[in-house]
Amino acid sequence: SALAILVSNTPSSLISDIKAAPHPLEIQLDHPLSEVPVGQRAVFSIHVFAEFQGEDGPCENVVRATHNNQSIGVSVIGPIDYSATTQAFAAPEIGLHSFSATLSVRSKAQGDRLRDAIQSAMARRAVAIQRRDESVDLAAKAYFQKQIEDLGLLTDELYRQLEVSLLNVANETLQFRVISG
Repeated sequence: SALAILVSNTPSSLISDIKAAPHPLEIQLDHPLSEVPVGQRAVFSIHVFAEFQGEDGPCENVVRATHNNQSIGVSVIGPIDYSATTQAFAAPEIGLHSFSATLSVRSKAQGDRLRDAIQSAMARRAVAIQRRDESVDLAAKAYFQKQIEDLGLLTDELYRQLEVSLLNVANETLQFRVISG
């Protein structure tokens, strides 16, 4: 049986919420004067100052970050607080750096439905893999292999829908300097 997922367009009420929140994102660096000595890491606190509502209820925040245009992991501290940490800086990295954070939102209900569908497809794929591996019949192996491939494609599409359902709300950049220790 096929899973059907509907991705809705951005509701106009959400767009008006975004326009009403001119600065919904703030970045803070854990070093004074925005200077990080060689041998230390830069720890960024990211705070979201707005909550967004869609037509089907609350939205979920997705915060992503980059350091000098390279993706950096973001940890969720709480519903509106996030953190990101660089690697320790080396002497060749002395100079100006940039850290950027992006806040995107999507319908929490829609995100939950997509994640549930992804979990379901992955569980069905795991069962198909097990059945394929246990089967001695070549026709059955081919059937399960086709199911595995189809469920892999479905999972990829669900992840794609999860990604395209995001609406970019804010981008903030903080410049900092790495200095000799």
